[in-house]
Amino acid sequence: MRWENESIEKLSSVPLRNGIYKGKEFQGSGAKIINMKELFAYDFIGGQEMKRIELNSSEEKRYLVKEGDLIFARRSVVAEGAGKTSIIQNLEEKTTFESSMIRVRLDQYKCVPLFYYYYFTSHLGRSQVLSLSTGVNVKGIKGSSLNKLIVPNPTLPTQQTIASILSAYDDLIGNNLKRIKLLEEAAQHLYNEWFVNFNFPGSENTFFSEKTGLPDEWEEDFIGNTIAKVKRPGKLKRGEYLEKGKFPVIDQGRELIGGYSNDEGIVISKKLPMVVFGDHTRRVKFVDFPFVCGADGTQLLYPKNEKLVPAYFFLAISNIDLSNYAYARHFKFLKEQKIIIPSNTVLKDFNALVFPLLKQCTKLMDYNNRIKEARDLLLPRLMNRTLEV
Repeated sequence: MRWENESIEKLSSVPLRNGIYKGKEFQGSGAKIINMKELFAYDFIGGQEMKRIELNSSEEKRYLVKEGDLIFARRSVVAEGAGKTSIIQNLEEKTTFESSMIRVRLDQYKCVPLFYYYYFTSHLGRSQVLSLSTGVNVKGIKGSSLNKLIVPNPTLPTQQTIASILSAYDDLIGNNLKRIKLLEEAAQHLYNEWFVNFNFPGSENTFFSEKTGLPDEWEEDFIGNTIAKVKRPGKLKRGEYLEKGKFPVIDQGRELIGGYSNDEGIVISKKLPMVVFGDHTRRVKFVDFPFVCGADGTQLLYPKNEKLVPAYFFLAISNIDLSNYAYARHFKFLKEQKIIIPSNTVLKDFNALVFPLLKQCTKLMDYNNRIKEARDLLLPRLMNRTLEV
């Protein structure tokens, strides 16, 4: 069946709008505000924790988002980031969006917003949006150009069918992410009980040093003295990522795996498992499979001290608070923090309980990536109508 085409302007229920900017005196309370951090971190935005901003009643009418709104990145320092699209889903309270974004509110009598979200994440839709971008150091798109963009407008039943097929994959991914979160929370709870509250097995019969406040046979050292960095044989630029391949590519993005590579010459396969520390983002990941290192600023760490078993090492670094440090090379500040080194017996018992939890997390991450591969193979076939519905 032939699909009709229409402009974004004709498919919208209200004019496109750029987000709001307000001074620091209005920040800290009020409505949630979607910043670029959330836009690039999440495809589905709604219930996440966000910063807040005060809005008056007139601003609420103009700048609040609703279920099904599409949000586009108006500018980006990375060329491929211009026009990045997310959809508003599962709103829990009043939420607005900042000035570096464009809001598109489609007429739901004509459109299924989820269909257009998937369209703009497909190669065809992304290519159209990227064709609008201008600028040298900072790439950007204009609302006026986006408004005139001509996009497919199949019948509502067709839109709904395609959206339902693709969202089934994302539902599976979402459920696995919830499972990962629960497993990580369980590991974190055990870490806090054993090494923050000192409620580890046998703690009631353990002698605590008056000088250090630590149990007998435990010590403390600077992280810089306890870690070693993996020397990378090479790294991949984002433009070299593959949609599928032999080895996952790890970078500082929200997802552990950002793409794939077939280049065995730059695979990190020694000293596994290890910890991946995002120098810019301060994110910490646990890895126990061969991979390729991606973007700059990703530090690959393993403990020099053989006592520091993988599960403990990962959680100890994850619990270091670097929030008071302004952006710089955060790895510099990480090395200056201290880490507790428990006894061999306690570490061995802790690893036996927690390592299987972290291992299950990595299995679920791998499963999610295979689901994404299947979805991303299906997406262009649905959008270019080589697969009819």
